[in-house]
Amino acid sequence: MGSHHSRFAKDATAEEVASQFDITSKLYVVTGGNTGLGLETVRVLASRGARVITGVRRPDVTETAINGLELPQEARERIEILPLDLSSLDSVLNFAQELRSRPEALDGLVLNAGVMALPEYIPTADGFESQWGINHFGHFTLSLLLLPRLIAKQGPTRIVSVSSQAHLRSPRFRAELFPPSRERYDPFPNYGLSKLSNILFANALNERLQDRQVTAYSLHPGVIPTDLGRNNSWATFFYESRIARLFMKTIPQGSSTQIYCLLEDAAQAPPGHYYLDNHQAEAREDAASLENATQLWDISLRLLHEVKPNIFDIIRDDHIVSLDHILQQPPLQSVQPDHDHDHDHDHDHDTPPAAAADEEEVHPI
Repeated sequence: MGSHHSRFAKDATAEEVASQFDITSKLYVVTGGNTGLGLETVRVLASRGARVITGVRRPDVTETAINGLELPQEARERIEILPLDLSSLDSVLNFAQELRSRPEALDGLVLNAGVMALPEYIPTADGFESQWGINHFGHFTLSLLLLPRLIAKQGPTRIVSVSSQAHLRSPRFRAELFPPSRERYDPFPNYGLSKLSNILFANALNERLQDRQVTAYSLHPGVIPTDLGRNNSWATFFYESRIARLFMKTIPQGSSTQIYCLLEDAAQAPPGHYYLDNHQAEAREDAASLENATQLWDISLRLLHEVKPNIFDIIRDDHIVSLDHILQQPPLQSVQPDHDHDHDHDHDHDTPPAAAADEEEVHPI
């Protein structure tokens, strides 16, 4: 375990953690704020005085969920809902361009949305395996596009990546695992690979941007009874079993660690680390490796340059992260965009809803 002692109990709620900080008028982005951990994160931040923009696949459903929270009117007015489908880089760009066009600086991002243990290989609109494409690559691209609005704060800002202890179920890191292939697809190991990627991305980001006062964290929220496992019958069975629920956290408890990573003083919660139960924890050795983080960073940038050169050029023109070395590397792309991809997933039950759930993992040990 980490050497820094946390002032918060492992079973503290997000409300209890947030109550120790003045976040009045701060502005945060939370992906997947329509249900579970994301919805609770949005609720707590707004109720404590922050403004929150949540990017979701179905804004209408999210509006119903947020209105159902019965927040005071002034808190409800601090929440904005915008469309974001993390399985489509065009949608990621549209969401980011909306925020880039505004004068307000951002105080932090909570990369919360995700899908888990899809029973079969399903490509995103851009040709990536969906768990990795949504959980890692969509958030990777979004974060890089929003860096100018974080740096505009001219003060400390944070990017919080919701990972999982399921990274322990991932194959050991090897560069050839990326992007994940159809041939090697296995629901839980591929979910683990996406969660391993979340940790490595946070560490790579932190290493490159802490000098610009942008720091990054990754975390495991706990095992929580929400609908993340809805795409896998085994996971659904686990969620609904009485025995499993004895070991689960509530949603208010589960969302506390992402609030902790977003708000706690850096002296108490050092950036560039993995957190669990509101405490610094140990990720698997290959997840903590900065060499692996750099490899995944470069692979992700090379893939972005190959599938969406227009987005790559926008990020390069921001002059925040160094990209010139990527242009000198040969293509590694084995991914082909899925031109038949249905961008309106609401009526496509075989396609995962990209930003419809949150990150709490259930997996066989």
